[in-house]
Amino acid sequence: MSNKALDFLYSPIHASTLSLFRIFFGVAMVYQCLYYIRIDYAFQFMAGPEILFSYPYLEFIQPMSVDALRLIQWLMLLASVFITIGFFTRWASAFFFFSFSYFTLIDKTLFNNHLYLFMLLALLFAFTNSERCYSLRNKLSKGSSSSYIDSWQIYIFRFIVFLVYFYGGVMKLDGEWLSGRIVEAMLMAKGVEGNAILNAFFTFGGVGYDLFIGFLLLYSPTRTIAVVMVLFFNLTNHFYLFDDIGVFPFAMIACTVVFFNPERTANFLHRTLSLQPIRKKDKPKDSKAAWTPQRKGIMIALTFFVAFQLLFPFRYLLFSDNPEWSGIASRFAWRMKMQTRSLDSFDMTVQDLPGGQPQTVDYQAFLTSNQQQNLINDPYNIIQLSQYLAEEAKRRGMTNPTVRADVVVSYNRRPSQRMIVPEIPLEQQTIDPFAPQNWLMPLQ
Repeated sequence: MSNKALDFLYSPIHASTLSLFRIFFGVAMVYQCLYYIRIDYAFQFMAGPEILFSYPYLEFIQPMSVDALRLIQWLMLLASVFITIGFFTRWASAFFFFSFSYFTLIDKTLFNNHLYLFMLLALLFAFTNSERCYSLRNKLSKGSSSSYIDSWQIYIFRFIVFLVYFYGGVMKLDGEWLSGRIVEAMLMAKGVEGNAILNAFFTFGGVGYDLFIGFLLLYSPTRTIAVVMVLFFNLTNHFYLFDDIGVFPFAMIACTVVFFNPERTANFLHRTLSLQPIRKKDKPKDSKAAWTPQRKGIMIALTFFVAFQLLFPFRYLLFSDNPEWSGIASRFAWRMKMQTRSLDSFDMTVQDLPGGQPQTVDYQAFLTSNQQQNLINDPYNIIQLSQYLAEEAKRRGMTNPTVRADVVVSYNRRPSQRMIVPEIPLEQQTIDPFAPQNWLMPLQ
């Protein structure tokens, strides 16, 4: 392997920015966990619902007892505190990654892009030395502890933050976003209608911001203006455009710290906090050692992680030209705010064949309010609901129930149209992206 790659990945770099970001991330996760505890997330979204909308191939993820789930919530809070103070950081991050992923992946209607980002960040913290600075671990360490880390540890965080922005812009380079209909619907929800200038600003400004902000953050001369843009963009999203993105805008603001110059950041913080100044002689010499088996293993792991993150968002190209309408591969792809749907009518019937009369189903009685709000955003949710209703009908005495649905929506400000073929028995359909979608009406 190239010595240039060795120097790039393993040159020593001060841990100040990574450690500072660890604190910001930990505080955000403390807030997230307290929110989960306050609303009783374990019961409300996991153990309480009659039906969970599982991801394809992840149907094995099922809720534990509500007491066990609540215990995990509290342990997640403890882990986030440990991450914040820098105590057993790797173990705390690993536990947080697995438990937070479990909470997020148990139901598709719970998905949000910022939750996916938190999962990835927790995973990265589990494999990096983010406790080298500003941590309880350093305070308790009896020997001298280096404040420097291998450079790949900060580069991998820069990569994932850059990717969130850049892919968010790439995904908006299609007719759905560029038409302005999506932003128009968002503005109408805020009581703003018919403002073409504001529509164009958020439509094209949003694309430009996402595509270029990562480059502006990476390039030192433009970093200051980039930080101002990050503040404006994220605060506008939080206070004006969206009501459902939680702590995400503040997390993205905090993410900018990983692009700062580590030694300058360390010097500034040490002067501000009256800490011991950074000395040049404390910096380890650049590594000229050969590729050890451990370093080769890290290189392979990084290559796999980066390749997966680059390619996985484009898996929709194998299945659909419109993942939002079809519901295929729209998640875990940084396709943020790419659709709006307003429901005109939703009628479901169950019929015992042969000869039984169709009976109207009050489908809302089986769903939580969150599931009701997200039901039409992914047509496969309706298939899963139909399969559940068919099993429920069998339990209530029907021998051969079939479920049909007549759903009319307005998609991205288009004229209203049917979403599901009303004659097709939905309980017989396969929840598989490789299966034909003859039950889904084509987008008009």
